[in-house]
Amino acid sequence: DRSGEAIAIGNAPEGTRLSLLEGEIVVRGPGVMRGYLGGEPSAGEFRTRDRAGLDAEGNLVFRGRSDRQVKIRGHRVELEEIETVLNRLEGVARSFVVFKDGLLTAHLETARPVALEEVKTLCAATLPPHMSVGGLSLYPEGLPLSERGKIDERKLKLD
Repeated sequence: DRSGEAIAIGNAPEGTRLSLLEGEIVVRGPGVMRGYLGGEPSAGEFRTRDRAGLDAEGNLVFRGRSDRQVKIRGHRVELEEIETVLNRLEGVARSFVVFKDGLLTAHLETARPVALEEVKTLCAATLPPHMSVGGLSLYPEGLPLSERGKIDERKLKLD
């Protein structure tokens, strides 16, 4: 988390074109493959899910992700994967995981008390070490929701 700071991206490799489509970086060129490295080159495009913009000099700058993917100790992590595991805990109706200041925190809507040690044990048995939760907040009254019924991250407990 760079607190909204614009991060310069740099230049694309020769023969590759970067563009912005509705604020998202799109890559076109021989580096775009079908499948994995060594696969057939594609004439198509790859939407990266990275949000970007242009600075005053016209340079491409990173503005964040359009999904909830984060990078932890060099690993790409989809926070929803952790939530899927946490939702298996008895009494947990819904979970929401936040990554901030190097810590994964689980926010659980639960009908019973749940201890952090119980959450850590489940994560250790199911997920790689870099996906282990280190913080926990319980919401017996339900997770805070926006007017549209989505979890309102701004109203989550910070403790």
